[in-house]
Parts: sequence; C-alpha cells; structure tokens
Amino acid sequence: MLSSASNDKVYFLKVLQQPVRARMCGFGIKDKRPICPTIILMLMVSDLIGNNYEINDINSAEYAAVASVWSVDKRTPIELVNPNTNVEGLSEEYFSREVSNNLIGNTIVNSECYKDLNGEYGIFFLFSELYIRKPGSYTLKFSLISTKNLVNPASNLLASVFSEPFNVYPAKKFPGVVDVSFQALKVIERNDNKKLLNSSNQANNFKAIPTHSNISESGFYFINSRDQAISILKQFISPGYLKNSLNIINQLLKNNLLVFNLKYSILENSNQEIINTNSNISLIYDHEVLDILFNIAKNCNDETYIFDFAEKLNNDLIQLLEQHKNKISTTLLSKILDMVAHTRFYTLSVRKSCGIFALKLLKKLGYNQNFDYFNTPPEILHLIIRINGYAENYKTILNFNKQISGIETKTHIKTEIICALSNTQYLDEAKDLLMGILNYAPYINITDKHIIVIAIRAISNGMSEIGFIYESIDFWNNGLKYLNLKSCELLQFGIDESSVFLIFYYNTFKCMVQPRIFSENFHTGPVLYAIKHGCLDKLYNEQQFIISISKEVTTLINSCINYDTIFEKKTTDLYLHNQKLILILKAYFHLYLILSNHDIKAPIEQIVNYLTSSQTLSMTDYSDLLWALSLSLNIHTNYKNQYIMKLIQSATQKYKSTKLSQNMFIPALLGFLHKNILNKHAGLVKFNAKQDIDELFSPSTMQTMFRPIVRNNANFYKVVNLLKKINKKLNSNIILLRMWFCAIENNFENFYEFYFTLLNNSITRKISVENRYQNTYNKSFTMHFIEKKSYLHLFWMCSNDYRFASFAINEIFSQLNTQIEYLNHLEIDKLNFLKIYNISLESFPISSILDCCTTLIRESYNNENEDKLFMRSKAFKIVLNLIKVAYTHDTINTKLEESVLRSCFSFLPEYNKAHFIEKKIILQGEQMLKNFIEKNMQNTNNSGTLTNGSKKFLSRSTLRILARHYYSNQFKAIYIFKLYLTIAIQKNELSKAFNHFLHTNQELFCISGFFDSLEIDSKNNELPDRNINLNYFEILMSIYLCKSFYSAFFSMKDNLILEKAKTLHIWSINSISSQASFNRYITCWEVMAENLQFLFTQTENLLNDNHEISLQILEVILHTVEVFFVVVCRHAPNESNKKEIYNYMDNETTLSLHTINKKLQHVPSFKSFLERFDNYFILERSNKNRSFLDASLKISSEKKFENVEFYIKKLFH
Repeated sequence: MLSSASNDKVYFLKVLQQPVRARMCGFGIKDKRPICPTIILMLMVSDLIGNNYEINDINSAEYAAVASVWSVDKRTPIELVNPNTNVEGLSEEYFSREVSNNLIGNTIVNSECYKDLNGEYGIFFLFSELYIRKPGSYTLKFSLISTKNLVNPASNLLASVFSEPFNVYPAKKFPGVVDVSFQALKVIERNDNKKLLNSSNQANNFKAIPTHSNISESGFYFINSRDQAISILKQFISPGYLKNSLNIINQLLKNNLLVFNLKYSILENSNQEIINTNSNISLIYDHEVLDILFNIAKNCNDETYIFDFAEKLNNDLIQLLEQHKNKISTTLLSKILDMVAHTRFYTLSVRKSCGIFALKLLKKLGYNQNFDYFNTPPEILHLIIRINGYAENYKTILNFNKQISGIETKTHIKTEIICALSNTQYLDEAKDLLMGILNYAPYINITDKHIIVIAIRAISNGMSEIGFIYESIDFWNNGLKYLNLKSCELLQFGIDESSVFLIFYYNTFKCMVQPRIFSENFHTGPVLYAIKHGCLDKLYNEQQFIISISKEVTTLINSCINYDTIFEKKTTDLYLHNQKLILILKAYFHLYLILSNHDIKAPIEQIVNYLTSSQTLSMTDYSDLLWALSLSLNIHTNYKNQYIMKLIQSATQKYKSTKLSQNMFIPALLGFLHKNILNKHAGLVKFNAKQDIDELFSPSTMQTMFRPIVRNNANFYKVVNLLKKINKKLNSNIILLRMWFCAIENNFENFYEFYFTLLNNSITRKISVENRYQNTYNKSFTMHFIEKKSYLHLFWMCSNDYRFASFAINEIFSQLNTQIEYLNHLEIDKLNFLKIYNISLESFPISSILDCCTTLIRESYNNENEDKLFMRSKAFKIVLNLIKVAYTHDTINTKLEESVLRSCFSFLPEYNKAHFIEKKIILQGEQMLKNFIEKNMQNTNNSGTLTNGSKKFLSRSTLRILARHYYSNQFKAIYIFKLYLTIAIQKNELSKAFNHFLHTNQELFCISGFFDSLEIDSKNNELPDRNINLNYFEILMSIYLCKSFYSAFFSMKDNLILEKAKTLHIWSINSISSQASFNRYITCWEVMAENLQFLFTQTENLLNDNHEISLQILEVILHTVEVFFVVVCRHAPNESNKKEIYNYMDNETTLSLHTINKKLQHVPSFKSFLERFDNYFILERSNKNRSFLDASLKISSEKKFENVEFYIKKLFH
C-alpha cells in the first residue's frame, strides 16, 4: 500500500473485500461476467502524526479511484492484450481485431459514504463492474486521485494499493460466481435536509457495505478446497506472503482439507510413522502444501511470521516425537532450519534473533547443542554452523574451525565456517580460511563461486560492523577480483552490489551511535567489540573522516534510486528493499550526525511517514527506527515524541497485540525519558578491557545525583497502556524503564510498587529453574534473585532524593547483601543458570551505592531529626565497609575514588549538630582530595593551581559537591573555582563568553594572574563553535562562588565583599534568564533558590542592626524573584497562564503560585522559597511576619530605597 502526504493530510487505501475469481469476457459485447465478489476499498485520511480525520472534515466528492490490471508479482501492467491468440472459448471472428484493453468496465469510481458493519461512517469505493478479457492470474492496482485537476490525473495521485492475486478462467472451466451477502443491514435513507459533510454538502444517504460472508476485512480468502488453496499459495511464493498463507493453512486444518502426501521421511525411522487416520491430518503430512510454504517463507522479509510458522511445525513435531520416541529426520529438519536461518538474514538487525530462535527450536526437538564436525549429520552440518554463527556462539565455531584443519572439507562447509567466524568477529581466522580457498580461484566452478561470494560478503560485513567501512569495501572489491567477477555478474547469484554497500554503511552508522543508558539492547556484540578494542576512535576523532563517509553515501544513494522518485510506480522487490535501506540510512544520518554537508539529510517526517505506510516493514525495522529516534540528539523532543507514537501506532495496526515484541517497546519508552538522562558529551567514552561492560551504558553522575524533576509525559503512559494489551509478563527492562520514570517524576509510591514487581519477576524465574535443579538445593528455597544490571539501575535511580536513597540503603542494599551471602554458599559452576545473578561486592561497581549514601548524608541535614541522624550514621558505616572491600580486593579506580570523595564532602562542617567524627571524615576527605590531585592531575604550581599535563580530571558532580561544601570558606571556595576553571580549560569546555567575562573581571572572581600561571592562550581562539555560549555549569559554579562571598560578608561585614557578591549575583541571574531553554537551566535556579534561602535568613537577623545593608540584600532577593517570574512567564505552558502571570507582573493581582505550578514543580527549592515569602508577606500568620513587612517598607521609605518598596508592593500586593 502506497500512501502520500498532501499538505497536512496523509491518504491510505485499504482493500476490504478482495477479488476472488472471474470468468473471461473475451472480445465481444455479450455475456460479460464481472470480477466477483464486488471489490470494496476504504479511504482513510490522517494528519502527519497519525491522527485520523473525522469524516465531517473530509470532502469525499474530491476523490476517485482508478483500477488497472497487473501481473501477480506486481511488476508489470497488463493493460493491453492481442485477441489474435488461440484461447479456448473464443471464436475465430474475433481473431482479426486490433489490440484492446484487458480490463474493461467502470474502471473509475467516485467515492461514496457508507456505514460499515460496525455502524461507523466511512468513505468507500465499490468496483462492481470490472471485466477481464483473457484468462490468467492477475492482481488489480487501485490508485486514489483528486478530482480537482482532471486534466493531469497523474499529478494528483494520492495513494495506491494492490489487491490479492486472483484467477480469470475460460468459460468452460469457470467454477462459478462467489456469492455476495449484504448481511442484515438496511439502506439508510434520510428524507430530511440535514447534511453530514459540511465541506462537501452531500445528502446524508448512507448504504450498507456489501461484503462476502466468508471473506474477512483483512482480505483473507475463503478456502473451500485444497486445490484452490494450493493455487493461491503458489501465487504467494514470489512476494513472500507468509501471513496470508498461514491464514489459509488454518482454514485447511479447520475444514480438514489436507491429505497424506509424503515425499520424504518425517522421523529418522520411517517405519515408526504410525498415523491415526481418524484424526485430522496435520500439516507435516501434506508435503506438497508444506514445501510451498517453505518456499513462501524463504521470500518473506518479516521474521515474526517465519517464527510463527516454525512454532506451528514444532508443536506438531513434538507431539509426534513424544509418541514415537524418535528424532525428526534430517531432511525435514534441514528445511526448517534453512527457513529460520536463511542466508538473506546475514544483516546484524535480525541475524542473532534468528540464530537464537533456531537453537531453541533444536533443543525442543531433542538435539544437543554440543555440536561438533564429526558427530553432526552431514545433511544439516552447514546449517548448524550457520545457526551458531548467527547466535554468536564463538566457542562452537572455533571448535569447528579447529576440527577441519588439515582434513579435506567441502567448499560449502568452509564458507559457512567463514561466515560464522565473521559473525563472531574472528575476522583474521575467517580471512585465512578464505585465502586458502581463493588460492584455487582459477579452478573454482560457478556454483562454488556463488557461495564464496557470500563468504566474502560476510567478512566485509563483519568489518563494517566494527566501523572499518573503507576496509570492508576494499576487501569486497579485491575478493571479486580474485574470482574474476564483475559487479554486473553478481545478479546471477541474486546479489545486488548497491544493496551490499548500503548495508555496509548502515552497519558503520550504528557504530557511531554513542552508548547510553539501556542502549546495550541496540549496541550488539560487534559494536561492543569495536568499542572495547578502540576500533571506533577515528569515527569520533576525525571529523573529516565522517564528512568523507557522508559524501560516499550521497554518491551511493544517487546511484541507486533517487529519493524523490519514492512515490512513483516502482514496486520491484529490489526497489523496495533498497528504498527502505536508503531511508533508514538517511534517518540515521539526520538523527546522529552534525555535518556541514546537508545533501544526505532528508526530513525525518518524510522518512517516518513513508516507512509507516509501507507494507515491507518488519518488526525489526520498526525497532530500528524507534532506536534511531530514542537515541537521537539532533531532533526536538516534541517531534521525537510524535514520530515515536506514529511508529508504535503503525506497528500495532500491522501486528496483533499478542505478536508485538516487548523489545520493540524498550526504545519507545526510552525515547520519552528526559534527554538529560540520555545525553553524554560528544566523543566516544574511552573504554578498556578491565572495565565492567555495564559502565559503558551508565548515565553520568550528574544525571543520577543532580537530575531535575520532570513533569509527566502523556505519550509514555499511552505506550504503557498499549503494552498492557500484550498478554506477556513484562521483562525486567520494561519494569526498569517504568521505575526510571517514577524516579524522574519523584513518584516514590509507584517506584516502591514497581520494585516489588521486579522482585516477583525474579521469583518466577527462580521457580522455573528450581524444578530443573531440584537435586542441587532445597525445593523450599524462596530467595529473590536480581540481575546485576538491575541493581545498578536501582542505585542510579535512588541517587537523587533522600526518600529514594533511604529505600536503597534499607531495602535494595540489604537485598543485595542477602543475595551475595547466599551465593557464597553455592557451587556456582554447577549452577549455570545463576551466572547472571552471581554478584560480589568486589566485582560490583560500588560507586553507585556510594552515590546513594552521599545523597542520603547530604539531604539528611534538611529538617534534621533522630531518624535522619540514624540513617546518616548507617550510610557512613556502609561507606567505610565498601571502601574497605575495594582496598582489600584492589578494585580502587578513579571513579570509585571520586565517589569516596563525594561521600566525605557530603557532611556539612558548619552545621551546629556536626559530630566530631563527621569533622574527622571531612579532614580525611581533604587529604584524599590532595592525593587525588597529586596522583591524577600533574604539574601543580606553587599556588596550588593546575598547569597542564593532566591525566585524570575531577568530574562535574564531584566539583559541585566540593563547591557546595566549601561555600562557608571563601578561600577554599575560590580554590575549588580555580580547580574547575583549570579542568574546563584543559578539557576545552570553557565557553568563549565565560572566558571573556573571566578575563575582564579577574578581580571579581579573585583570580588575578590565574590565566598567566596556566600558560594558556587567553584568547582561547581554537574553541569549537559549540562552546560560544555560556553553559549551565559555568553559571552554576559562579552561583556557588557568589554564595561563598555572601557567607564571607556575613562573617566579616566587609562591604567590598558584598559588592562582589551582588555583582556576581546579578550577572548570574541575567545569564540564566538570557538562555533559551528553561528546563536545561533548572539546576541553576535550584541552587539560586538555596542562596536566596540563605540570604533571607541572614537578612532577618540583620534587619534591626543594619537596615541599609539588609535592604540592599532584600532588593537583590526581590529582583531575583521578579526575574524568575519573567522567565517562567516566557516559558509558561499555555497562553492563559501567560496572561495570568502578566497581570500579576503589572500589579493587577496578588502572588498566585498555582498559576505557574507546572513550572515550579521542576524547581522545588525555588517553590519552597516562594512559599516562605508567601508566609511572610501575604498570609500574615503572626505579628512577627507583619512587623517584618512593615519595618521593611518603613526603612525603605526613610532611606529612599524605592526599589525595595517597589518590589515588595509589586510582588506581594
């Protein structure tokens, strides 16, 4: 089905009632019989994001449908026929006639409004008078056109759709017409003058749709004989219509129309095939039908239906095997395995799933998975090798390769091993084996050349999967030279070179996608191999290399079919396959790469709109596109959400809910996560072999410990509701994603519930394994087992809030300890199923646990009570224990050291209730900080600032903890600020705007001579363009430094320090307010609110002692509040809220927090501060509050502080 977008509408045609058969009408004018039953089309119109238009909004009079006749493979129009052909049933008087139209009758039909069988109004086209002159097999193409411009109808082509194939019979062989039932529906006739369609001004005369009683809405055939089914199934071989074929098989089984037709043995011992003739005949006994289905499956591009077919066969075979205690014959097994793991599935997106499914199938059929060269039946040896290669079972493949060394082996076995080695990234071994074959290139026959070309493609494909794009193309070209083959000669093997290159580039683009949280489901084994071995460095470090790739892809795409011809009449399988690859390639380029060359880019909406209307998309294709959207950084959040929803809706329309894979929902849900959880800095994260692979997909500490609170995402819950329709237990990734949303929304209650859902899932797994290993441990065992990855995510989620952190320490950490203690008493080697649960503290990335402890300690000072003191003490004991474990097992690394530093500096030294032990911890932390700098950040000068030659840098999260900790110590705060500047400059992260401001205000920041000591170009001219504007962390560190100046002023009462603080304060709020994004700078407003809380408390104490100073500070506070409301107004969620806030700003109403509550919920500290002001200035809850307001107004009037009086009256009317 082809759809098109016109203006803001997307049109879809659907065939509700398919043609079944017809009697040829010949070339005379008498005895014409129409195609039966009546063909019914339905028109659907939606907007660009997939929302259907109401029928009232569509002018149905503007549309018409045109019918044309095509070949069964949908490649060739058969519009004209020559009567001068001896066809049975034609008299000789017609032989002299000229060429005539093959399809006659009413080929153009106007749209009409009907009620369907559900009573819903819709727009339909009824073709009841179509005739075909000559017998044969055909399909009809229906094209939707606009009647606005009938001079050139082709220019108004809006959509098209093909019917299912049908047969036209000679008169003597015609089996009869197909009966049509109008159901029990009446024609609705209205005599009043009411109109349904305002735009088209049509009368409300609706008819019932005629439908064949036995043909479903999906266009399935009503099967009344085996011969009819075989005739239709044969027409499905070329297009690979396996879904329709399985529906036909279900009808054959239901009506018991299959027969015994055994062409080969089903079991190893055919004498044991005793069949109960009284029962319905299974598909496995009708080999004529079964072989047709195998041929259809080999052309099917959707592995979902192939797996369904294989499961259907598997269920029948298991019953037979259990009855006869035998194994399936290798002949039948080879047919099944070749269907499931066909060579066309060599691409990475479907390869592994096919291999794993095939291995599970073999296990169910009683085949041991410990295959080797000598014990595997020769008929299936090549398939066993291919399956293990697809499943990336490298040990099995290496064993096969070792066993064939030095013995004579057939070429097709060697090439399968080459392909399998390539799929498991043993490329050197694959190349060696291939070169041994190519040494005899002059003597290789054409059949062997075909399978060798496949081996060359496999190695080249493996190279492209780890980022070596040019090397893969060179290897491919050189391999063809060895075989003396030209590109045009590959078509004889069914290989299109353009498609091969498109897949190479597609593989390489997947390597360019940054690893992010949950993307281990997207980054497959070869990509992880490439990251771990440094194969991808050039893809990230050489911008010119990426630009070069883009030019090569542009040339390749232009040499294929141009994107602009996508809606033309091209329907070949190769065209559709290449088009899909081209569009997905463009989607990847558009979403991931920022290049100066824009030729490769296509609007993402065009790509998504076309692909979602295409009938060639498989579930893997949907998943690929969803991953591309969810991991993209170059597309606006709102658009991303729209396209994700469009893809999900398209997939659910194509598949039944029970057939949808849960894995497809992972990228969809991930796409709705706040981008601050996904984003990482540009450039590949350096990874070494000693690191845990889980760290590669971890969010940064800033994203876990200091993430903002984000409002509800309605699309997320739409997908969740859709997910509930799937009758499967949710997998752990889906549950973890839902828990992430709860954590981001600060919804502890739902988070708590989902945690126990995760536990319940783990119990179910344990029970299923417990029965199998019942001799290993007691049946009554009820231990919860959670995977290591799940534990990591749980601690990451809980690192941002006191309630979550307390739960993590009390519940999750206790569960982890219990699991570790139990596993220590088990013989893990004997319990292979427990390997994914085998966790020990020395191997666990305990930095995530330490960060939870840090948050708990830091937040425990807010409204401190006995419970919080107890939890702080408990967290500290855990910190000490984890540090001891790390040092004992020598697992200390830079990341862990920083986590320890953060936990030490989470204690507050200036706090009145600080215990001696806490102060001692802080001193130890200072010594650790000094050691860290000396060890990891070389070449400090006499003043303690860093110069250059740094190896390891403190992370932003650690710098933020240090800046917060030292706000009460001006000198140490300045030191931390200099430390941050040094790191930012050496990492080339300092923006030009901030760099300029620092140079012109060195006295303000107390950094005079700092840049001279660094010996770095002060102009910083080589910073990339992305570093022009201020980034949020520069403003954040300035706010922390500002607070230290205020603290120093209140201690020393030095007015010069106050002036510095005020100047820096005003610059900070002006910098925040000038930024285009509100959400990105939420953290800055949060810290600013903490400063205001601090200033407000100190101003209360100063009011009676130093009125002038207190009012200066109060003026700054009130000005900050006003700027904040201006910013909120600018980013208000809708116009009504904006108007209300504008009225408030114009003194027309009082302070009303609920008007901006949607924004304030993201900034809880600022909301708390404003509520405190609300208590003082509006509610008048006590005389003290009232006296503070009166005193402020009186003093401001006496001292001529008009601004303070203005702000108070304006903000708190």
